[in-house]
Amino acid sequence: TIFGIILLFLAIRLFVQLLIFEPVDGITEMETGWTAEYSGTKYQGFKMSEISGILPNDMVRGDVLTLTHELENSNGLSFPTLLIKTQYCAYEVFIDDELIEEYGLMDFSSGRFIGCGFHFISLPREMDEHMLTIRLYESENDAFSGFFTPRLGNYSDLEGELMHDTALIINIAYFMICFGAVFFIISFIFSSVTKEVYAQMAGTILCIHIGLWILFYNNVAFNIIKTDNGTFYEYMLLLLLPASLFMMDSFLASGKRKKLLRNIVVVDVLLCIVVAVLHMRNIVHIRSFRTINYVFLSVTVIYNVIVNYRLIFYRRGRKTSRSSRILAIGLWILSASMIVSIPLFLMKKYGSQPGGVVDHIVPLGSLGFAMTMLLNFLLFVTESYSRRDEYASLE
Repeated sequence: TIFGIILLFLAIRLFVQLLIFEPVDGITEMETGWTAEYSGTKYQGFKMSEISGILPNDMVRGDVLTLTHELENSNGLSFPTLLIKTQYCAYEVFIDDELIEEYGLMDFSSGRFIGCGFHFISLPREMDEHMLTIRLYESENDAFSGFFTPRLGNYSDLEGELMHDTALIINIAYFMICFGAVFFIISFIFSSVTKEVYAQMAGTILCIHIGLWILFYNNVAFNIIKTDNGTFYEYMLLLLLPASLFMMDSFLASGKRKKLLRNIVVVDVLLCIVVAVLHMRNIVHIRSFRTINYVFLSVTVIYNVIVNYRLIFYRRGRKTSRSSRILAIGLWILSASMIVSIPLFLMKKYGSQPGGVVDHIVPLGSLGFAMTMLLNFLLFVTESYSRRDEYASLE
């Protein structure tokens, strides 16, 4: 009993520690004191959160925006680092006109796609009262529609803050990926015994799909994969999401509706291939299909909410198996979370700190779907053993 109490105390202490983040040397949020230069016009003394309202609305691809700020509170840092987040931009970073780092200039010159993401830029030590200059090159229209407030601090503090703010999102995403992979293998093993696990296999693929999309959407996949194509993967996963949802639906449907849903899956996959080819050939960037993606996804999740609600609560749904009803509940939870999230995603301010309420809706909905998958598997195992005992009794 004493040993159990000690373990419980240590678990609670660890959980509380995860909820609290305290930077070692402090983090400076560079909100005020900025100067911007665009098309020969200077804008001085504004807050970074207000810059979108100051700049003109007709900024287009190829425009260049220069931001300057005097560095402060950097002399006491062991590994001074600047954290910025770019949106479809190449950039150059200078300190007193000396180039410190550049990113995406070759892609900008050739007209290739540049995505979104966080960038940790190492700075020289003892740089207080020196001038920091960030030059942004707009590679897509409306790339300057929002700005993430740059932060100055030690690399470990900046990464720790980012990981702490998105800890729940990252943990759910990892859980969905690992859960989906493990249960796919288990379901594949049982597939030789019964075809009832095919719906379970489709659900595991959806779990992995959702987990990966959560990571790339929130720009926190950099700690598991080093790539400059994170935004491309995000849009590809978004485009394929209706296919994963409809494939799962097809195992709960019957007759002509099953065939129709699988035909839609094929069409969505072929459309995704066409979009990928157009993007890689630099003919049309994948961002151009963003509105179509969200429209198609909205239709998909509305369909899921209506159909699965009928399957769960209407009398006709009572004729279906318990397994199908459990999976329908999971799909309904996931689809309902997406219905709430899609308009919030479109209205979300780009410069906001990640890990807000909007970013948690789909991860929590996907967690509910994973729980119904687990419940369905336990039901399958229980019924399998009961069926085996019944066969043995009959023999």
